[in-house]
Amino acid sequence: MKKTTTLANFRNMDVISVEWINNDRLLYRTADKQGDTFGVSVFAVNRDGTRERRIQLGPARILGTKGDGSSYVIMKEYLINHLDWSSDSSKLYALDTLDERSYPMTTGTQPPHIRSWIVGVDGTVKYVICSWKGIRTIYRWADEQWSKVTEYDMYKGVGVTPITVDMDGKVYGVVERSGGTTAVHQLDPATLRPAAEPFVEIEGFDFDGHPVFDAKTSKLLGVRHLSDAWSTTWVDPGMVEIQRRVDEKLPQTINTVRCGDCAATPVYLVESVSDRQPEQYLLFDPKTDRLTALGSVLPDIEPEQVGSREFSRFKASDGLSIPVYVTRPAGGGAGPHPAIVLVHGGPWARGATWEWSTEAQFFASRGYLVIEPEFRGSTGFGFAHFKAGWKQWGKAMQRDVADATNWAIAQGLADPKRICIAGASYGGYAVLMGLAQNPELFRCGVEWLGVTDITYMFRYTLSDASDETREYGLPVLVGDPDSEKDTLISMSPVSVAEKIHQPLLMAYAGADSRVPVDHGNALRSAIRGVNDKVEWLFYADEGHGWFHEPVRIDFWSRVEKFLDQNLRGTPSAGAH
Repeated sequence: MKKTTTLANFRNMDVISVEWINNDRLLYRTADKQGDTFGVSVFAVNRDGTRERRIQLGPARILGTKGDGSSYVIMKEYLINHLDWSSDSSKLYALDTLDERSYPMTTGTQPPHIRSWIVGVDGTVKYVICSWKGIRTIYRWADEQWSKVTEYDMYKGVGVTPITVDMDGKVYGVVERSGGTTAVHQLDPATLRPAAEPFVEIEGFDFDGHPVFDAKTSKLLGVRHLSDAWSTTWVDPGMVEIQRRVDEKLPQTINTVRCGDCAATPVYLVESVSDRQPEQYLLFDPKTDRLTALGSVLPDIEPEQVGSREFSRFKASDGLSIPVYVTRPAGGGAGPHPAIVLVHGGPWARGATWEWSTEAQFFASRGYLVIEPEFRGSTGFGFAHFKAGWKQWGKAMQRDVADATNWAIAQGLADPKRICIAGASYGGYAVLMGLAQNPELFRCGVEWLGVTDITYMFRYTLSDASDETREYGLPVLVGDPDSEKDTLISMSPVSVAEKIHQPLLMAYAGADSRVPVDHGNALRSAIRGVNDKVEWLFYADEGHGWFHEPVRIDFWSRVEKFLDQNLRGTPSAGAH
């Protein structure tokens, strides 16, 4: 703990990840973010700084280590179709980080359209997951040959996905049940038919997580999983006891214990986090019963600067249960408070967890209540919740956001006269539609990188969406661009721009391939002459997100100033 060796130090790049290849060798990645293109470089180096090597990847990425103590890693090569320059399939290699020799991890002609590879704890390929034209097909690799196991429609909500195979050949996978939440079951290796009883099931939440194995013995120790927050359920008695002792010392935080060679390690790495505390890292020595601090993320954050965070559910206007996270402003108080309704992107994603949230705490530290609804269409809360959002842009999905706002007002949390709506990407779309549809609720809006014309998503050739996504995914999730074109147009913010009169901050990026700047320009033109309270920001070198520190500082400083001007004070006569 007294001697350190610097293995990587760059003036113009960030080290973005580090992992062990074996006990003597490390893999690390660097990135220079330009627009939506990561200038990612991968290096391998011995722990004493010797035998450093830059790994030449091309259209490939490192998935992880072989886990067998060798200097090999697993490399996934993307096979590009040269039509829309997206990846139609992939191939898996084992790559030696000492000399870059590689060999394919399977032989012969592989199945088409491989998206995911399932590698067992023993470091060999077990299954592949293929997706094409809305159909998911799973093949098994055994006895040096491929066999088709199962096939199902990706949008029916019934299916199974293997996630790991242990040293004894036991297969574990995520099982989808029509209308319900997913759970982990043990699967039959040949048919993937699930056992009747789930291995891991979390009421009200889809399974999101992974099993934890001992790095040396490959014994299953437990499962890391997400409900409203992350936690670990240990099946190994020794790890149950270690977790108990750590939690006893750190009762106010979620404490993730990591150990690698867990049965023999003299110390355990602990990652400690809460809604009010960014990640801290400590070492736990069970012999001395002591915790030693290693360091923390955002060490200058003080507890009095941040607010507490809660998870709840409320009934939408049609009776659907909607999960929601609420972050109270720093300093607390009973309320009602000026509020920010923060809408997540995706929209087919999980928006939040209970742990530390930088964006929510940015607002809370300035005295705002933050409301984050997991509106229908969000994932992680069951297939029925996800499917309820299909083709509901600007409709039921948008009503959920309004219902969350009214719920917070009814709870006495939010001041009905001082509420702003904010979000990025799909969240930016929801900001614009919220201002147009619910002017009685939202006094102002902050949107960045937001969709303004839904039809662009189908016909804009420079977007990073693949042809398959445009042809098979978006028509199911958003709407058919031919038969439902009029609906898509009517639910686009550019079509209702004349209804947006509140103060609005818009920000777009010149290198965004997910939501190109044409979206922002279209709305900016449509709203010109209708609303003179629009502030426009443009960052030429950014992509779909703010990756450069000067841009982040500039954007959030402007957001703070915008809210000071438009949300803090008493509404003027006639204002919403």
